[in-house]
Amino acid sequence: MHLTGLLDCNNFFVSCERLFRPDLQGRPVVVLSGNDGCVVARSNEVKDLGVPMGVPYFQVRETLTNAGTTAFSSNFTLYRDLSSRVMRTLESLVDEIEVYSIDEAFFSITASTEAAAKQQLVDIKATIERTVGVPVSLGAAASKTIAKYASEQEKRGSGVCVLTGATWQAVVPTVPLAEVWGIGTRLAERFRQQHMHTVADLLAADRQRIAALFGVAGCRLYDELREQAVWRVGDGATAVPKSIMSSRSFKTATTSQTVVADAVSYHIHQAAADLRRHGLQCRYLQVLARPSRHSAWILRPGSTQCTLPVPTSDTRSLLHEALRLFDSVYDPEVPYKKAGVVLGWFSDVAAAQADLFGTTTTETEGRPVMAVLDHLNHKFGTDVVTLGRLPGVGAWAPARDLLSPRYTTNWAELPLIKA
Repeated sequence: MHLTGLLDCNNFFVSCERLFRPDLQGRPVVVLSGNDGCVVARSNEVKDLGVPMGVPYFQVRETLTNAGTTAFSSNFTLYRDLSSRVMRTLESLVDEIEVYSIDEAFFSITASTEAAAKQQLVDIKATIERTVGVPVSLGAAASKTIAKYASEQEKRGSGVCVLTGATWQAVVPTVPLAEVWGIGTRLAERFRQQHMHTVADLLAADRQRIAALFGVAGCRLYDELREQAVWRVGDGATAVPKSIMSSRSFKTATTSQTVVADAVSYHIHQAAADLRRHGLQCRYLQVLARPSRHSAWILRPGSTQCTLPVPTSDTRSLLHEALRLFDSVYDPEVPYKKAGVVLGWFSDVAAAQADLFGTTTTETEGRPVMAVLDHLNHKFGTDVVTLGRLPGVGAWAPARDLLSPRYTTNWAELPLIKA
């Protein structure tokens, strides 16, 4: 029996913080977004308080304080490193893996029976939690959609769930369509208009009716819920992004051209590195420089774009064009609160078309330089080596007053133990 599984790290950002703070086990913990603005991760204790995801921190600060909650700024350096450790461990235990997000991954397993599959999940869970220390939940089923639902069922219980055959058929009458992966608010409402509220209601319908009402996407969902896998493990790993965006709000607004230009430079470095990780090059570049949406300057945002003469993934070329674009829209009167860049119109580096006038020579010669840059930053830490700017964040940096140490990636921030 070939099954698709899904691993989901429980309350991942909170679990990463607790890993080096065992005193916080069983206590309420939240992780905040950029500028410590909104709640983006909650422990179960905070969920039980009724604090919703994404709520502005200032609105619930008093409630959280009264409950003895510990708050952290987002520490993505720590989270990404622990995520990679979880994924590497999972990869060593299963047939195939497809990383879906920073805290989720699909995988394939083979088992003779449902009980054997469940035991495999138990063993995988125990190995990851012993090796990395991050609690995980795992679900397995005949398709990705059902596996995604299964992974949610035992988060506060055993942490493993297998839904196949008769076991899945027994629960479909109780599974609301609104809780199924891939069904958003609008689609759920369309199902309700057709008197389909549960998975059982959907599966009872004729497939031709589903095709007429919901098209190809509806048919694929219908098949997935009938245990006929449409999306295989590994399919998502080869998906090419339509665009790459890097942006961030500032701690305080600024009119300084140098400060905002430095922020644009930082985002070019991030976006270009991501572009090269995908083996892509781009021809579209957009630069954003905006005031606060709550300020009197909201009608004077700065945004401009250009088509590059040749496809590129070279940070130097992109940086030159980005700073030129920013200079064209900069307004010394506007207090800027956010900056960013967007890259688009991608093509594969391996299939790059030669230029009639030979201008791609510079791009080709620059690839070894970019490879060395990426290698150094991967080995020694992001922004160890940069081009045209000082390493580290500048005056435009967001507020991160509650940031925890980068325990696993920075020698200077290693935890100290005294005996």
